[in-house]
Amino acid sequence: MQNARIPRAAWLQLGAAILLFGLAWPAIKLGLAEATPLWFAVARIGLCCATSFVVLALIGRLAWPSRADWPVILSVGFFQIACFFPLANLGVASARPSLIAGQASPNSRIAAPSCSQAARGIRAFCTGIP
Repeated sequence: MQNARIPRAAWLQLGAAILLFGLAWPAIKLGLAEATPLWFAVARIGLCCATSFVVLALIGRLAWPSRADWPVILSVGFFQIACFFPLANLGVASARPSLIAGQASPNSRIAAPSCSQAARGIRAFCTGIP
C-alpha cells in the first residue's frame, strides 16, 4: 500500500461538509417551527434555485441544459425535491433530535467524501485502495 498524501484543501472541504451537514438539521428544525414541512421544502428549493441562478449568472456559466441532461434533471427533481425534502422535513418536524442525527449520519458519510476533487486521495487514505 502506498502512503497517500491528502492535500490540505481536501481536509478543509471535508471539514466544511461536516460542519454544514451538522448545522443543516438544527436549522431545518428551527424553520419547521414557522412552516409546514411541505412549504418549508418549497421555500428551501426556491432559495436554492435563486442562489444557483445568481451565482451562475455572476460567473458567466448560466446556460439552458442540453437535451441529454433533462432525464437527470427530472429524476433528481422527482426523487430529491418532490420525495426526499418533504419527507425529511416531516421526519425532522416529528422526531427527537437524537433520532434526526442518526438518520442524517448516512447522508453525511456518502456526501462528504464526494465534495472534494481530492476524493480519490481521501478514499485511498481511508481504505488503502488508490
